Amino acid sequence: MSSPLESAPQFGPSDVIGPQDSRTKPANLAVTPYLAICLLHPMAARGGRAIRIGTGWLVARSLVVTAGHVLEGAHTIKGWFAYDDSAGRAVSEFEETGFEIHPEYVQHGSSAFDVGVIRLASALPELSVLDVGQISIGDNRLHVAGYPLDRPWDGLNMAEAQGELKEDLGDILFHDVDAEDGQSGAPIWQQDPLRVVAMHTTGKGGTHPQLNGGVVMNDSVLDWIKSKQ
Repeated sequence: MSSPLESAPQFGPSDVIGPQDSRTKPANLAVTPYLAICLLHPMAARGGRAIRIGTGWLVARSLVVTAGHVLEGAHTIKGWFAYDDSAGRAVSEFEETGFEIHPEYVQHGSSAFDVGVIRLASALPELSVLDVGQISIGDNRLHVAGYPLDRPWDGLNMAEAQGELKEDLGDILFHDVDAEDGQSGAPIWQQDPLRVVAMHTTGKGGTHPQLNGGVVMNDSVLDWIKSKQ
């Protein structure tokens, strides 16, 4: 099994929401949803260092979803599901060249379609697949888990945080969950029942300088993802 240390880029400065970092390491990565979440290293060529890091999640046995901008400029994508740096191992890993970014993002840079998929050569029946659903009205609690690049996580440890949905525009939502570079592509879920409702794609800035943002898993986005299965 390969190690992400071999291709990890340099870590970056912390830039989380709020005066304190509320992120914690999940106690058990071998359960849903963490088992379906992977560390991603997009590389311009096989070998060498990753050009960035990102997070992905399993939406079908052989299909990983992530942010479109995570895949930009890549030739090869390496991934590790439920990677645990303290143990130095992942539940499963892959190296693929088959991936695609939503054409609306490629052609127009539309933030509402900052979505990409990675096709796995082999299905992964041992891993959990995350359900996708619409946001429950009246339930503003959101969860995000992924692989942040800043210390102490260093892109090698999964971090989870909780927060609140602040605004839902139908294609983009804004939230106050602590998140950082490296967590682009991370699933944003509601807990009961557990379902991915959006995907983390943007940090603080724009019209909501104190909030993070993500692509909503609406019908348009889901139809495109399903067409790639």
